[in-house]
Amino acid sequence: GQQEPEPEPEPEPEPEPELSVGTRKVMAETMCLRGNARAELGRNGDAAKDYYGAVDYDPECALAHHCIGTMLVAEGHNLGEAIRELDLAVQLQPQMMVAHLQLAAVHTQLEEHELAAACLTTCIEQAGDDPRRLWAF
Repeated sequence: GQQEPEPEPEPEPEPEPELSVGTRKVMAETMCLRGNARAELGRNGDAAKDYYGAVDYDPECALAHHCIGTMLVAEGHNLGEAIRELDLAVQLQPQMMVAHLQLAAVHTQLEEHELAAACLTTCIEQAGDDPRRLWAF
């Protein structure tokens, strides 16, 4: 018997080119928006994948952390993780009033009224002399 020749080894896949920081940021925000659309359609599992995928693209995407926190609040469990995500969102983007408001709502739900008041005070201070900014959300 003849031995069969050894099969050719598979060629190594080409490494994916590294994405620029700007591209990663745009990709993360776009994934958040798609996640929001999917959530509106009731496709919460797909929305969650988009939000966490956005963080993979850009760990400093405040919008992604806000979306994850809001999703966790809507699910009604793991409010501690929701607070961590929302806290991270406001650390990354302090002017994101909607994250401060969501954080205040969670603290109120947990009867952490001092923390809720602090979040709302931040919103009032950021609104400055234009309280209409509070209605933008």
